[in-house]
Amino acid sequence: MANGISDPAVDRYMLDLLPERDPVLREMEQQAQQRNIPIVGPAVARVLYQYARLIGARTVFEMGSAIGYSTIWWARAVGDGGRVVYTDGDSKKAEKARRYFVQAGVSEKIKPVLDDVMGKLTALAG
Repeated sequence: MANGISDPAVDRYMLDLLPERDPVLREMEQQAQQRNIPIVGPAVARVLYQYARLIGARTVFEMGSAIGYSTIWWARAVGDGGRVVYTDGDSKKAEKARRYFVQAGVSEKIKPVLDDVMGKLTALAG
């Protein structure tokens, strides 16, 4: 067991059940694996996307977003007119995320907040 949670064969089986991801998400998954960047991964992202769609979420606040993998899933889930607040304290990761948002076609739905998010959390409306 590579990650100590489940057998790699079970992980592969579960991932094979998921719909194909677009090139942007696949590239992000590859980068995350190569550079040891924590992302939720496609299985968890699909569940989060489904939850957001089921409840009709229009706004999502994501605390600590790294390269923006889950942010893209959230942005797609909130639909037209929806908004996702992207947060991360690392400007290099945020710049990489911004480029991915543009590639994925969701940048207009994302409000980046770079800084001490805990200190600004109460100031963010909604």
